[in-house]
Amino acid sequence: STLPQCEVARERRMAPDSTDVAVAMDVEGDALAPKRVVLDSGTSISVEPLYGVKGEDPLCYLLEMDGRKILLDCGWDDRMDVQALEPLRQIAPHVDAVLISHPDTAHLGALPYAFGTLGMACKVYATLPVHKMGMMFMYDQFLARSAEGDFDLFSLDDVDRAFGAFVPVRYAQHSALDLRSRENKTEETAGKTEDPQSGGSEVSEDDVAVAKKTSNDSRRRFSGITVTAYAAGHTLGGAVWKVHKDAEDVVYAVDYNHRREKHLNGTTLDSINRPSLLITDAFNARGEPPPKTRDDDLMKAVLRAVRADGNVLVPVDPAGRVLELLLLLEERWAKQQLGAYQLVLLTTVAYNTMEFARSHLEWMGENVGRNFDRDRLNAFNTRYLTLCHSLDELKNLRPGPKVVLASFGSLDAGPARALFTEWAEDPKNLIVLTNRGAPESLSRDVRVLAEQPPGARKPLEVEISRRVLLDGAELEAWRLKRKDERLSKQARLEAEKEKERLEAEEKEKEEKAMDVDETARAEEPAAAAAAESLLGVAQISGAGTRAAELRRRRCLIDGFEVPASAAAPMFPDEVWDPQVDDFGEAVDAEVFARAVSMSQNAAGASDAAIAQAEGAAKAAADAAGGGG
Repeated sequence: STLPQCEVARERRMAPDSTDVAVAMDVEGDALAPKRVVLDSGTSISVEPLYGVKGEDPLCYLLEMDGRKILLDCGWDDRMDVQALEPLRQIAPHVDAVLISHPDTAHLGALPYAFGTLGMACKVYATLPVHKMGMMFMYDQFLARSAEGDFDLFSLDDVDRAFGAFVPVRYAQHSALDLRSRENKTEETAGKTEDPQSGGSEVSEDDVAVAKKTSNDSRRRFSGITVTAYAAGHTLGGAVWKVHKDAEDVVYAVDYNHRREKHLNGTTLDSINRPSLLITDAFNARGEPPPKTRDDDLMKAVLRAVRADGNVLVPVDPAGRVLELLLLLEERWAKQQLGAYQLVLLTTVAYNTMEFARSHLEWMGENVGRNFDRDRLNAFNTRYLTLCHSLDELKNLRPGPKVVLASFGSLDAGPARALFTEWAEDPKNLIVLTNRGAPESLSRDVRVLAEQPPGARKPLEVEISRRVLLDGAELEAWRLKRKDERLSKQARLEAEKEKERLEAEEKEKEEKAMDVDETARAEEPAAAAAAESLLGVAQISGAGTRAAELRRRRCLIDGFEVPASAAAPMFPDEVWDPQVDDFGEAVDAEVFARAVSMSQNAAGASDAAIAQAEGAAKAAADAAGGGG
């Protein structure tokens, strides 16, 4: 992004194919236009700002390299205005990969909405801390807003779907971009594409073959693009991205910090030499560096307020820069023995944030790692910090002055907004704003109001939303709505039960028909045995032995030869999935009893037929002997 007064100079040169080339993006007046760059190696690069330039909006840029669309960040703001994402809506289904630089809402806040509503389906590349901390960000966004009212822009399932597409990387790790997820989706729908001029008929097989060939060719071209993350020094896991293709490098560096802080080293941007294209921001180019007494000034203001029996509110984001503040306050609380004043972190994901920080010290600065290696001291094993996940938990703490770090930093939502409206009217309380705030946010309005003389300040109107118990007509309307929903659900369940009953009856009829076939097949061996006995083919004494032999022969051939009376495949939906416990396989008592009964009936019929045949044969033999 650039300052409103800045203009981007253009260097012109000739490409190998005599193409006139512009090496930077045009920013003229209020018009933003993507600029195509053809480098010496023949690689075609186009950069299009979707939003986040010439101002303080969240960041989202579209980088195209040889026809492949790579999204650089996918940010939103705490206002969550869907209209701001219109440029993203047009290209979201066609994005091949996303690179995320930082874990805050301004860099990845639109991902759940893009995956859940806009049809984005691609891999997202980020460092492991950005992945985990970003997930905490979006969980906190959903939970905090759901506690205030109905929130339907995205769900927790959308958050899980978006962060399930992440590919965690380490610093200086070269990663080849994976296009399989979106290409698989494209190939699945290739045969279902309709021709608008043929009245909805499917595209011909030749067109599908051409599309698959193009997809395969594109996959081979895309395999040459690699991405590498470098430390940005602004947030835990924050990255400066280098995109490499052939001999050309494109560097995306926003929100980086050269200074070493308590838990982070400075950026390693200077280790990247002469990229072909550098995409960066100049927002702080004309800003004054922070004073060296910044930390002392902050502590003096905080102690002045709590010693006057006041409370201090520090609006922060649920993860990211809040870790630097926690280390500073914890260090001063221990050094000055300030245990009488409560230090509180109030977010819906406070516990998860601290646990993640404790377990990922290798991503932090040298001082943090050195202290742990030498003395086994984890900087985030806090002594004075109390974790709260709701306003009710905060109210249950002991009375007394408190310093509360609450989400969100913009004051547009979350417990920080509720505490602001509750504490702002008391002059003993203090509100500490650690950043300039997003445009049109409540924190920006408060900052502007605080810079005015006391006599020129006007009252600030703030709208608060929270869930309350219904009563009167609203409660009656809610009950009627719930009753209708319950009746409709009951009717749906009854319809499903009726459908299941009809299916069960149909299945029972089929089983009875199969039982009749089984009985007919069971009688055939008995008749064959009688015939063999009469003809003298088999001379086996004992009806039981003969019946066992016939049953054994039938078991060997049953299932391998299709019976003449068969009308359908045997066991078409049969799936062998036994339930096994410590005592063996579980047996259905009803099925077992029916099988035993059928076996006994078949054995009895066979024995009777064989005994009758053998008796007839013996009588015939006796008659012949007597006659002789």
